[in-house]
Amino acid sequence: MTPTYLLAEFGSEEKIAQFNRDVKLVLLENGMSVGYLLWISKCDGLNLTFDAITFSKFIDEQTLQIDELKLIQEIKNKSQAFSLNEKYLQERLKNQKSNNHDPWQICCGHDLVEILSFSLRKVLGSNKAADVEPNSLERSLRLAYEEIYFRQTQLYLDIRTWESNNQPFRVLRNDT
Repeated sequence: MTPTYLLAEFGSEEKIAQFNRDVKLVLLENGMSVGYLLWISKCDGLNLTFDAITFSKFIDEQTLQIDELKLIQEIKNKSQAFSLNEKYLQERLKNQKSNNHDPWQICCGHDLVEILSFSLRKVLGSNKAADVEPNSLERSLRLAYEEIYFRQTQLYLDIRTWESNNQPFRVLRNDT
């Protein structure tokens, strides 16, 4: 969820109107490339490094589209895995993406926030990096996430079911 207030607070009304796409969907579409590449790394035992990747090296400043070849190159460089075949990874990425998995299960929230931060500096706003740094955006998003949203999730229902089946253990407060 990208709260409207967050875009209103940090975005440019004019740039958002020009962008003319659903920001949440764009974040998900682009975050999936990173998520699937992480999945491939785990499944294939590649041990690629995703920490501290520089998103500006592979995201287009106008469209927010990820250049998957540049993404692969950035991951290879961070991982010092120079011998990995880029074409092979591109093909694996293409095959994984064709499986139509739930984007919310593929994407890492931190990656989505990195892309959001980038977008609020370029495509959707004109902020300085320090004004929309990912940690403070994550904090803002957590503050915007009301309990009522959580109660509508499958996770909430699953936890309540687990609690019922595992009395007297409690995970959530009993103020429903």
